[in-house]
Amino acid sequence: MSYTAETTRQFFAGNGATTVFAYAQDTAVDGNVHVSIIDAAGLEIVLTNVTHFDLGGVGEPGIGFNVTYPRASVAPIAPFDVVLNGSEKLVVWVEPPSDQQFEQKNADAYSAAVIEQKFDEQMRIIQRLKEDMDRAYKVSLGSPNPAPGGVPDAAIGNRILLATATGANVAKLTVQSINWSISYDTIELDFIGIVGISPAAMEIQPIDNGSATTTNLEANLDTHIGSRFAGSDEALWTTSLTYTLGITADDWLTGMARFTHYNSGYLNGQGSYNWRSAAVHTSAICTYARHTTAMTRLDGMDVLMSTGNISGTVNMYGIRKS
Repeated sequence: MSYTAETTRQFFAGNGATTVFAYAQDTAVDGNVHVSIIDAAGLEIVLTNVTHFDLGGVGEPGIGFNVTYPRASVAPIAPFDVVLNGSEKLVVWVEPPSDQQFEQKNADAYSAAVIEQKFDEQMRIIQRLKEDMDRAYKVSLGSPNPAPGGVPDAAIGNRILLATATGANVAKLTVQSINWSISYDTIELDFIGIVGISPAAMEIQPIDNGSATTTNLEANLDTHIGSRFAGSDEALWTTSLTYTLGITADDWLTGMARFTHYNSGYLNGQGSYNWRSAAVHTSAICTYARHTTAMTRLDGMDVLMSTGNISGTVNMYGIRKS
């Protein structure tokens, strides 16, 4: 087909009602279709065909096909069971594989439609590469590459903000990026002003295949509560609900945790935190290990309190695979 669009990406604004989105171009197979949600903060959530959305009309005569989100063929899974609202967008694009599958031998006969389809695929690959380059950090022509450390990590795509969550007196703060371990070895969580409605312990619960689990991180219920071992001269930390977060303005927890994916579904990590409770100012370094069964898919983290609601901000960054 001929088309004037210089991108295969098509954006659809949510309105709280629409669930079927008509994409204007075509492609031969479902596997070439990619779909993401852009949330209110401008962050991308990658969706998976059949798991999160349905396709209709791919490869059929005519131009275009339909994307149904949330799914209609079966009951959609949470949290992908809610119609997009006015602050969210669905983005759809066609991205064929970058290999060469078309081999024409002497005297082979191919229809014009087949040859045109191959030209379409090559053009869409070029468009995708152009879009990637347009977002890349560049120096002026003839200039040398900047020295290490001379360019912010975000500019060269090393440390990428995957998700952010801010809430006031909510049940949990969820930072989610579907199947993040495909592109990233490690995620980092930044905690800003974490506080409960009453003194309590903060929890981190990994999200496995769309659902948070309470059994993934060692001592996950009390991971951020520290106390020195009796009789020890060093600041060795164990878990204890005695050392909870306070609730006044200067008590709030700040800190960072880094989790690394390894060995087909397991996590380990380390966190460093500061907070107050009443007159006691506490700093803790906590180590984490996932020591039960492997997760089937790594999708992010839920952050909550052991009792009551939570307030604050959590940012999740991805560190690209080396």
